[in-house]
Amino acid sequence: YIINDAEITPKRSALWFLGYSDLVVFYWSRINNLFSNNLPNHNFKEYYAKLYRNNAQGWLTTQKSFLDLKEICKNKHIELQVVILPDLHQLRDYPFFKEQAMVADFLRTNGISCIDITSAFMRFADKPSSLWVAPDDPHPNSLAHAIIANATFKYIMEGINDSSFTQ
Repeated sequence: YIINDAEITPKRSALWFLGYSDLVVFYWSRINNLFSNNLPNHNFKEYYAKLYRNNAQGWLTTQKSFLDLKEICKNKHIELQVVILPDLHQLRDYPFFKEQAMVADFLRTNGISCIDITSAFMRFADKPSSLWVAPDDPHPNSLAHAIIANATFKYIMEGINDSSFTQ
């Protein structure tokens, strides 16, 4: 789970041609990203914080989805375990501990096992972009995925208490 998972799923574009060309989608997303990142008052910290207000539709939908997933797992005799990942934009003075704690509190309150592995990334606090898939794309690269895999493996295999990974 990552903080932007509480976003409302966007509706399919009315621009039909976007679904038929990877090249068009690539350039469309780059142009859209360029404009949205240069708008006045564009602030990803405020944007993500707003996602977790009490009545925010995306957060309400996320909570329902977690409960639905818990029920599906229960019916299939699977233990639901959630790994909470950090947003990789900014690791120094990480801005989303509060929102991630809200997620963890909701999960624990509802009997869903979770771990927040944000602290496993803190050795990269001075250069978070070294974990990005591309200079303009903060999705996790292979190094970040290795960190995720190692922390998750340790959590599953050793039953680590999630408090060992919190700041």
